[in-house]
Amino acid sequence: MYIFRLMTRLDEIPMFKPFIAFLLGIVTGYFWNLSSFLLAALSIAFGLLSLLLFSRKFKRTIWISISGISILLFLLCLGGLDYSVRKSYQPVQDGFYTYHAQVTQVIRQKPDYTRCYLKISEIKGIALTKPYTIVANIYSQDIAPGDEIWASSGIHQLKEPANKGQFDVRKYYGYKYIYQTTSLDSSKYIRKEYTGVFHFRRWCFLTSKRCAGIFSKYIPERSSKTMQALLLGDKDEIEDNQMQIYQQTGVMHVLAVSGMHVGILYVGLLLLLTPGYKRWKWITILPIAFIWVFSFVTGAGPAVLRAALMIMFVDIGKKLDEECNSINLLFASGMILLIVQPYLVWDIGFQLSFAAMLGLFYAMKPIQNMAYFKRNFVRKYIWSPTAMSISAQAATTPLTFYYFGNFPLLFILTNLVILLPVTLALYGGVMLLLSSWLLPQFLLLGLGKGLDFILHYGFNYFLTFAASLPGAFIGNIYISKTQVLLIYGALFLICYWFYHLKNGKWLLGALILICMTIGISTFQKWQQRSQLQINILQVPHRHAIAVNNYLWTSKEYAPTVVRENKFFLDGFLRENGWKAWKYQVPKGVVQDTNLICVGGLSFFILNQNFRNFSNKEPITVDYLILGDQLFLDIAWLRQRFKYQQLVLDGSLPYAKYTLFKRLLQKAQIPYWDTRENGALSISL
Repeated sequence: MYIFRLMTRLDEIPMFKPFIAFLLGIVTGYFWNLSSFLLAALSIAFGLLSLLLFSRKFKRTIWISISGISILLFLLCLGGLDYSVRKSYQPVQDGFYTYHAQVTQVIRQKPDYTRCYLKISEIKGIALTKPYTIVANIYSQDIAPGDEIWASSGIHQLKEPANKGQFDVRKYYGYKYIYQTTSLDSSKYIRKEYTGVFHFRRWCFLTSKRCAGIFSKYIPERSSKTMQALLLGDKDEIEDNQMQIYQQTGVMHVLAVSGMHVGILYVGLLLLLTPGYKRWKWITILPIAFIWVFSFVTGAGPAVLRAALMIMFVDIGKKLDEECNSINLLFASGMILLIVQPYLVWDIGFQLSFAAMLGLFYAMKPIQNMAYFKRNFVRKYIWSPTAMSISAQAATTPLTFYYFGNFPLLFILTNLVILLPVTLALYGGVMLLLSSWLLPQFLLLGLGKGLDFILHYGFNYFLTFAASLPGAFIGNIYISKTQVLLIYGALFLICYWFYHLKNGKWLLGALILICMTIGISTFQKWQQRSQLQINILQVPHRHAIAVNNYLWTSKEYAPTVVRENKFFLDGFLRENGWKAWKYQVPKGVVQDTNLICVGGLSFFILNQNFRNFSNKEPITVDYLILGDQLFLDIAWLRQRFKYQQLVLDGSLPYAKYTLFKRLLQKAQIPYWDTRENGALSISL
């Protein structure tokens, strides 16, 4: 009975089943390397079967069900085909090549540095039958989409994460069919600027840079970077400590241009142009045109495109006097985005955007009904935004735990307070951009100072204060994919219980799933505490040995190493469920400048600090780590040390690292390389 009721509710959302079928097809195409020919044949077969069954117009329920299943199977195969045919192949092995490429997209740009996608069309003078895309780090700021590059550089595979919990760059780009990378300085390439008539991505990129320049010119420095992040989605210039404050207060979604920004700007433009609708009919297309231009100029993120599609569908429905089902429009927009870019299935922004919208559609109304306020102001401007914030946060919390490992406890307060400053800043920022070529300088500077006042005191100052409050933030939370599914299952049952209050079975089921989630975390923590874990970590230019969450860095000051190498160390800490690094020597650990002993094992770092005194007896250790030695004499090494495992860690400069590898391979001495093999883990 419950299944029948659920299927009846799903029939009210016609696009749900096609969306899920297409999404599963993409996932199938990624995990199972099926041939494109087979998927194409199956797609054609199921497509023809669907047309045949529909043309017959069967009235029996069984044939109608079979025709529906055949359509879903057609979409499943089509999704797999869509992903598989876009997969790039690797035309070259790792090595040094001369090639011709074009910049297709700029990912990040800072002074004297650009990360971008290069589409290689020619290697060693031979044209490729299918252009191949790599990610490039170019040490120049003059790169823009459309530019042509002639380069000679090493092309190599993207590496897997060296330390447990570290961001997986290889998997991230692999979802986008990019598997190799290169680095270019000014001596390795020649750039030819794009001279064609029009390049859309180039125009969007240069427009975004011009807008950022206007903000930098008229808004004081303390707020101009925040304005760029708020309206353009450019967070590269914001300092790490400020980003941490945004994260701890739960307002990161405000800095990632999303559906909220599109909605605020669309409503404002709609109200502004309403008086002219009766006189000029064509003016009704301006709000839609503006949000699409805004979407592409800000980087065309999945959340922005989803919002733009939904608003466009709603606008078309109003013009046709048709009633729109918002949930159906959500899945329709998702289907379109996946058809154009199948890899968005794994995009964090795509997942968070859809989770937040589902939370708003299904959880916001029950939360609003939990309390009623007589005063319209409280009900409309305080309780309604609060319910919106709670529903969106609840729906995105499992993904936030999984990807970021934190939870802001003051998200209701912060999101409610910053709503007005953010709205004013968005409207003021657009006004500044549109009037920058019309108004005199003193008026533009005055507008810039007004925006600075709003952003500094109404946004940054308040969030800094909120982050400093005790208990404002819970960090270093780690949950597995299984726990994510369990939490979403619990949230689904809780929502279903809200709509069917008479049946407590749904609430009991949610409670069981939550207990299972807590039980998994408790078991994992007990397992970790019962073991002694020692890890020789890969940290560039540093020695780093972790004994559980105690970090030993030889002669370096450990907190400084942690602060400068968060990319390599934060994920390891969170993955293991520890809240923070410890710097005081724990019990059972004996250490010196070059030596640490723990759990009956000894680790010795052979670097410039080591001096061979009169002791002629060989030094016996379990793990010998080669540091930045002045030289490496294989005969001397064998004579002076007895060890079980030789280790090359990240402290070595690249030249010496290459030399040491060559000498060890020539002498046929086995070793562990943290750059190639990742961190060396020992469990006791």
